[in-house]
Amino acid sequence: MTQKSLSWFIRKNNQKTGYFELKRIKNKKAKAITDNPRPFLKWAGGKRQLIPQMDRYFPKKFNKFIEPFVGGGAIFFYLLPENAVLIDKNKELMNIYRVLKSNVNELIELLRDHKNNREYFYKIRNIDRDSGEYDKWTDVEKASRTIYLNKCCYNGLYRVNSKGHLEEILEILIFFMILILFLQDNPVSI
Repeated sequence: MTQKSLSWFIRKNNQKTGYFELKRIKNKKAKAITDNPRPFLKWAGGKRQLIPQMDRYFPKKFNKFIEPFVGGGAIFFYLLPENAVLIDKNKELMNIYRVLKSNVNELIELLRDHKNNREYFYKIRNIDRDSGEYDKWTDVEKASRTIYLNKCCYNGLYRVNSKGHLEEILEILIFFMILILFLQDNPVSI
């Protein structure tokens, strides 16, 4: 959108467009973003599909945006706040956001090196089970690994066990099959 068409759009839609939509347009212009930014990770509990329903509950103005469960960052990327604090329990996920802030070009280069085959996937997935080797990796290498695994996991579901290791989809499927069989024999009324 050019400067002239952006100004025209804002004037024309000022009454019809919500505060956050205008703020997003302004931020996109200031940051030279050509497309609407979207979450780059698929994360369990993602809020992207809920944004149209949630938009009316967002405050009209705020000084600082605090996201305690950032995950893929759907609300963060929707609002494009100038001042934000992103929080999540998953340390690998938080590492990605720190790397994006400080080393995005190096991260992009490392992401280009990944291969899309079964042997390579399992090699990369298992690297953190040898903590001595994984601890030697840089934050950028770890971020690249996490993004790669997220994109290559079954249905994009990145899920870790209590040790912080990526779970195998077979383990997850077996758990759900056992749960379904249990619930068939022991119905729960709600």
